[in-house]
Amino acid sequence: MKSGTDYGGKTKGFKEIGAIKNAKLMERAVAIAIEEIPVMNNFREQGTLEAFSDSYKHTKLNDLDDEFYKCEEDLIELRVKYIRDNPELFIGN
Repeated sequence: MKSGTDYGGKTKGFKEIGAIKNAKLMERAVAIAIEEIPVMNNFREQGTLEAFSDSYKHTKLNDLDDEFYKCEEDLIELRVKYIRDNPELFIGN
């Protein structure tokens, strides 16, 4: 995983296909996840289903769900357009 707010290149991928709103949302999600590592580690260390379930009550990531589902960017459409615009990246020689 890369450090910072480019979680494994996800924001770069969104930007590359033109999903700028989703890239910004992902950047915010990564920042929240990094900030919450100490708290989430406490739940992981407990190693129980109850702790796993409780962890969802203690994260700010849930707040981003509605924004993601309301986002007007059509990721499928953007991905298909990117592939059609860049066939050389997907067709072997």
